[in-house]
Amino acid sequence: MDAEDSLIALVFNQEEEILRGESQDLIALQYTIKTAASIHEALCRLGYPTVMAPVKNDLEVLARDLNQYSPRNTFVFNICDGFAGDNFSAPRIPRLLRELGFKHTGSRAEAIRLCTDKARAKQRLVKQGVPTPAYQIFSRPTGDVSLQFPAIVKPVHEDASMGITEKSVVTNQADMFERVDYVVSEYSQPALVEEYITGREFSVSMWG
Repeated sequence: MDAEDSLIALVFNQEEEILRGESQDLIALQYTIKTAASIHEALCRLGYPTVMAPVKNDLEVLARDLNQYSPRNTFVFNICDGFAGDNFSAPRIPRLLRELGFKHTGSRAEAIRLCTDKARAKQRLVKQGVPTPAYQIFSRPTGDVSLQFPAIVKPVHEDASMGITEKSVVTNQADMFERVDYVVSEYSQPALVEEYITGREFSVSMWG
């Protein structure tokens, strides 16, 4: 990309409130704002003209903001992982960018949709023979349990560690169902329960 005649539009979610869960979850959501600021600083330092394009409650404002620029010489750096407190809104961003004719970073809508559904993602991993911890999905705090403990309980449709605390790791069935009840009631979605594995966690960005 030629920095002299090009522009980068940095699209990110600017969350101001949460619709479900606990108040501490807003910290995780707002981390994207800090990430966007760091990316903006780095791009400008490298000589690429960059504008910030925050997404708040709807796509109409984003579309209006982007329509100021020409898709011919504007590249969108997309790090928006949802808006208006709804993870299911994330796939709408690349779909809009495609409709407006902008080239952009990140995955296509279908890939993002898959990544915001841990149950479907786990099914895909198992089908492809990729090692992944044994799991079950619970829509209510009852049912047969085939997992070994310890286990970890997560909301099935959240990311950025939302809904996960030290209490998420459970060592028996009673504690597991108590946490399942918490996830279902606080996040209005099923709970994913996985056999817990120890070790470091890595978040890896990839270009390709």
